[in-house]
Amino acid sequence: MACEHRWIFNLHFTPPLEQQACGRSLLAARMHVWTLELTQSLLGDPKPLVLPPLATIHLPSCGFHMTILRRFDPPLQWPVLPVDLGFHDKCVAQPWYRFLAEGDFVHGDELSFYYRPFDDIWEVVIRKQRNWGDSDSD
Repeated sequence: MACEHRWIFNLHFTPPLEQQACGRSLLAARMHVWTLELTQSLLGDPKPLVLPPLATIHLPSCGFHMTILRRFDPPLQWPVLPVDLGFHDKCVAQPWYRFLAEGDFVHGDELSFYYRPFDDIWEVVIRKQRNWGDSDSD
């Protein structure tokens, strides 16, 4: 027997969802800053990682370096440099090249950068592109 009524639910969250820390204490909360999809051109001829404006807001409190936490490896220290003297853009060069070379990344992998404001540290979450390959099974 199929349902003959359409049900509409209004959900109200207290506190609002954007203020919830998903079970973590407020001191452990992190905020997503940006996601970067790796392309073949980026992997083949890497350029400095130019940070988006939202990331540069947090740099003065970090001492113009980024401490990057990784899940299974020791933290990284990335110094942040100006792109050009006339511009406010900041970038990461040598550590970024090393990270790409050692990461065994392929086209389609994603790197998501999160900032933890109470610790002044960054986290990188790596989502690897799955290569299912061709299978002969039908």
